Amino acid sequence: MNVKQRIGIVTLTMTLLIPISSSADILSLGNQPTIAMSTQAPKKGTSMKAVLQKLGEPASRMTAPGKVTQRNPRISVWKYGKMTVYFENNHVIHSLVRH
Repeated sequence: MNVKQRIGIVTLTMTLLIPISSSADILSLGNQPTIAMSTQAPKKGTSMKAVLQKLGEPASRMTAPGKVTQRNPRISVWKYGKMTVYFENNHVIHSLVRH
């Protein structure tokens, strides 16, 4: 096999591996959480203070135990009824809503 044939095979293989669509679908499986799409859900990067101002005090707060380091940031979870907000240090990383 010559160099041109090898390049052709590699190019074809890489082309087949490129995703055709960049859109995302949300799959709801019963009571499983889905990514929050409502205007009420805080966006990634929102501060804890801003979430408190917008949504008020959560029904519950949980913080992962352990020593906080650069490689092991503090993860907190706030629950608001059907919505759960996940924080890394003091900023939102995910918002989930149960249907």
